[in-house]
Amino acid sequence: MGVAPTSEDMLTCIHAVLYAPSYRRRYGDFLKRDFPRVPLTTNRERFAKFIAIDHELIALHTMQQTLPRITGYPVAGSNEVVKV
Repeated sequence: MGVAPTSEDMLTCIHAVLYAPSYRRRYGDFLKRDFPRVPLTTNRERFAKFIAIDHELIALHTMQQTLPRITGYPVAGSNEVVKV
């Protein structure tokens, strides 16, 4: 028998589910009218995969990790906005 997931693992898994495009497509109309319903899994491999994916998502949201730039401005310069 395995170890019970921590509360942080549960929250991480829920966050991953709520950000999944397939979940948003499937429950989009329902999410506009009510609180989200989160389907939980008993599959430990799937649960671990959600946690791994969401740790990356959280790092991106909190800017602890960045992705390479995929856009640019075709004018000489650094493509960095320095003044709004």
